[in-house]
Amino acid sequence: MKNSFNPLVDFYTKHNISPVKQDISNLEAHYRRRNTLFKELGILPSFLKGKNIVEVGPGSGYNSIVLASALPGRYTLVEPNPKAREDIDTLFKEFNLDLEESIEVVPLLIEDFKNDIAYDLLVCEGMVSSLPNRYSIIDKMDTLLSSGGIMLLSCADAVSTFFENIRAYFAYELTKDIDDFEQENIKKPWILKNEFA
Repeated sequence: MKNSFNPLVDFYTKHNISPVKQDISNLEAHYRRRNTLFKELGILPSFLKGKNIVEVGPGSGYNSIVLASALPGRYTLVEPNPKAREDIDTLFKEFNLDLEESIEVVPLLIEDFKNDIAYDLLVCEGMVSSLPNRYSIIDKMDTLLSSGGIMLLSCADAVSTFFENIRAYFAYELTKDIDDFEQENIKKPWILKNEFA
């Protein structure tokens, strides 16, 4: 049941979009990048196997396939965006990761999520710093962890936040008059013809 309100999720839902896309055509490089991140943080693959993991705001699931392939005991993805959940389902089927067994996709904002287990690892990437209620979200996420559980948050610093805000501004300006993102003639309104070619 949806109780909380998030204007970004409502916008994504209204326009049936998921803004999180990655090129994982070089799957080996993708896995290497993700595993290097975990190792740098002291999270070894042997730690992940059989553990209870929750990921908050996984987007379309590109990073999630790496955690899912580490064979966690239970893997919960909390994703309120219907299009992102559809993308997760498609991606996980492509990689033969079973969404029925130990992997669950929950269609809620984290504020509305209630867990029945304590998680050993919580992952939330690139989301918290943009939220006006970030401190209450972090408090909520902390309640999901077991004693000694690990919370992995990635956040933008002041410099990258500035550029993220610039990107958001231009995205808004380019799309503010679009009612239907599926129309063929407006799929890529930001591509300009190179008149010098």
